[in-house]
Amino acid sequence: MKRIFAILCVLMLAITICSPAAFAASAKATISLSSSSVTKGGTVKVTVKYTANELIGSWNFLLKYDKNYLEYKGGGDDNSGGGVVRFVDSRDKGSKTVMQTVTFKALKVGSCYVSTDTLEIVREDGFVNIGSTEASAKITINAPKEASTNANLSSLKISPGTLTPAFSSSVTEYTAKVDYSVKKLVVSAATAHSGATKSLSSTDLVVGENKIKVTVTAESGAKKTYTITVKRAASPLADLTVTLGAITYKVVFEEDQIKPPAKDFTLTSVLYKGNTLPALSSPKNLFKLVCLLSPSNEKCWFMYDETSEAFTKYISIVPPNKNYIILDMPQTETAPEGYILKSVAVNDKDFVYAFVRTDNETDKIIIVYAMTLDGKKELYLYDTQEKTFMRYNISSDSQSEEVPVGLSDSYEVLSSKLIKAEKDLKLSQIFIIIAAALFSILLVLGIVYIIKDRRARKGEGQV
Repeated sequence: MKRIFAILCVLMLAITICSPAAFAASAKATISLSSSSVTKGGTVKVTVKYTANELIGSWNFLLKYDKNYLEYKGGGDDNSGGGVVRFVDSRDKGSKTVMQTVTFKALKVGSCYVSTDTLEIVREDGFVNIGSTEASAKITINAPKEASTNANLSSLKISPGTLTPAFSSSVTEYTAKVDYSVKKLVVSAATAHSGATKSLSSTDLVVGENKIKVTVTAESGAKKTYTITVKRAASPLADLTVTLGAITYKVVFEEDQIKPPAKDFTLTSVLYKGNTLPALSSPKNLFKLVCLLSPSNEKCWFMYDETSEAFTKYISIVPPNKNYIILDMPQTETAPEGYILKSVAVNDKDFVYAFVRTDNETDKIIIVYAMTLDGKKELYLYDTQEKTFMRYNISSDSQSEEVPVGLSDSYEVLSSKLIKAEKDLKLSQIFIIIAAALFSILLVLGIVYIIKDRRARKGEGQV
């Protein structure tokens, strides 16, 4: 009987030992620091990590710290302010690790410890409290180093050009000269102290004097400014002029000062008296424009012919959906009957040679020679007040017809009839004037005849 009882006890012990619950579940705590050494006033992050051989479902643990050295800044679930941060949480899906991070501020110089105090690490099924080891870490708090007041440069160079005088960290004023072609200066500078910073003003250059500043800020906040006075030479084209008639213009040679007068013009260049000038090329490269500056500093555009080095005033009229460029009347064009060649104003300031009627003193409607942007050149009737164009055709019998651009043939016929009617009316007026004159002459002659006849009869009666 005793033997049977002993066997049963051994079997029960074996079953207990082999049961899954009998295997000891455990977790290991570790502490990692963002830095083991921190400067007074700085912050340090402390990360607590639990690693278990079972899935962890919930936890409840403490992180202890020395409140004389560290000030809690956040990251925990609860902080009493008495040197303890508590972490309490749970999750639906278990994991074998738990990680929590908290931030502290270093209060004074010295060293202190942070350590864990595990209250409860529960397995995912919620029935077993997993045992855990504890962990601690040492934090060293150092005194802050004294901020540097060094705001010097260790080197200063420019390209192109040379500094005058040669660089010295104690010298803050320099000069340099560059050619007109240099529009931007390259400045290289290095601080004497690694903790200092530097800032650089704009290095774009205009003609004449430019001031470029390098400002150095030390760790302490002290500032020091190095100034480079750069003189950019004037353009060799600065004195280049173009005389047209009685007006002398200066050449606009800065590309950034040239704004196209219309869209689709592209930047190019032309040669004038051996000098390269910036210019604009028209759509389809039909002509090139050069910008000239008038004595009143007004920018004016001129069409330029490189072969003849001739300038022609660019006069562009832009009615709806069209763009016309008015040109001087060619010598090959003959003035129609009733017209003469004359210099007239086509807008408030520009004059051009055009055909005007001999009986039109106001020059409201004139015949101009114009070109469209597709290169087509023709004669047009131009209304100087309404700024409108009509294509002008001269028929074989030299009778002028005014044909609006784009109108139908029926309108052309009507226009011809109106012109003929106008001429017939003028002939009728002339006929009436002649008839009235003849009638007046006959009337006078009749009166004279009657008077003479009466006098003759009186003379006969007296005899």
